[in-house]
Amino acid sequence: DVYKSQFRDELFVSFPRGRYDVLVGEVWLASGQSNMGMPLAGWGRILDYETEIARAHYPKIRLFTVERATAMQPLPEVGSTGWHPCSPGAVAEFSSTAYFFARRVHRETGVPIGVINSTWGGTVAEAWTSAETLETIDDFRDATREVRATAAEDRVEMRRAFEEAMAARQRALTEDDEGLADGAPIWVGTDLDDSAWPTMELPTKWEDADLPELDGVVWFRSEVELPASWEGSELTLSLGPIDDADETFFNGVPVGSMDAWNVPRRYPVPAELVRAGGNAITVRVLDTWWSGGLWGEVGDLRLEGPEGKSIRLAGPWRYRVGLDLGELGPMPVSPDEPNRPTVLYNGMIEPLAPFAIRGVIWYQGESNSSRAHQYRTLFPALIRDWRSTWGQGDFPFYFVQLAAFEPGPPEVDKWPELREAQAQA
Repeated sequence: DVYKSQFRDELFVSFPRGRYDVLVGEVWLASGQSNMGMPLAGWGRILDYETEIARAHYPKIRLFTVERATAMQPLPEVGSTGWHPCSPGAVAEFSSTAYFFARRVHRETGVPIGVINSTWGGTVAEAWTSAETLETIDDFRDATREVRATAAEDRVEMRRAFEEAMAARQRALTEDDEGLADGAPIWVGTDLDDSAWPTMELPTKWEDADLPELDGVVWFRSEVELPASWEGSELTLSLGPIDDADETFFNGVPVGSMDAWNVPRRYPVPAELVRAGGNAITVRVLDTWWSGGLWGEVGDLRLEGPEGKSIRLAGPWRYRVGLDLGELGPMPVSPDEPNRPTVLYNGMIEPLAPFAIRGVIWYQGESNSSRAHQYRTLFPALIRDWRSTWGQGDFPFYFVQLAAFEPGPPEVDKWPELREAQAQA
């Protein structure tokens, strides 16, 4: 039973007779995009992750993960499986940054620490900000009012229209790709004349080479000379990670495919496809957002043969654009799209208030880097917004400035300007 004293504004909790695992300490809210959400294991796999997970026995650290949710209006509660004592089983898929922060504070103070992981990768700061605050900023006023005006029945119709538009776009990936005819590849044969195709030094992200603005399909081809001793041997084709998806062919025959931007490709090549002399390797790469291409290390591109020998594949490859997604028009926007103003604040932040917190840790900004100057206004507004929501004064709001990831020329690397906006906050 939870009740308020009729004499004083105090909260009392009474329990039936029994034993309870209840702690009193500090609670920290961890939020932001993928750098905050990155787990110890899973897709994150931090340094020495197996050892760190095995040692994560901290019963006085409690972990709480908020289920992802978008909402046009503030929700009354968040989805979650609740609080879990920190253990190897509980921490493996939990936020790395949040865990190490909690562990350090707990070790140094001896105080029990609860940490709430409310994150969503690839999201913008305005999605984490309240409508009331965004309506005071000119750049977001109209879009925020549009979100607030969307009723439940409107969202159902929006979802139907979105699904139809996405189905049409998916069909276009095969119907409009010049490298396909009736869905079948036509640029993979060993007799294809690709001499007029330009070349690109691989590995690289094609935005850093000759295709700076392209989202779509690019076909890459390379001919590799094999010794007579390799003929009829099973080989392994290593291509490194490919962003986003690939279909790979050896002498015109498919040998592997994957849809995962950061997973290295290693495909077996059947012995019957391998012949002495020239052999054609073709890779169809689909990129729908951000960077695209075969982007690993030079040593990742190789053909492994018998007796532990390998042939290097890094270097100039022929390429040709099969489809430019920009020609299909803008990407359909899902009614569940997390990068709309205020929808993550409504679904994953306001329902946590006014639950008492000691402060916030925040790791975000990559998705706002193309509008870095705007972040000078938006980020401080978000901080003030959350402090107002909790009504607990100016609690600490710690944030990480963006790391120097993939540094490049100013027209490519917008992160320094975003870091400056963070510093000014």
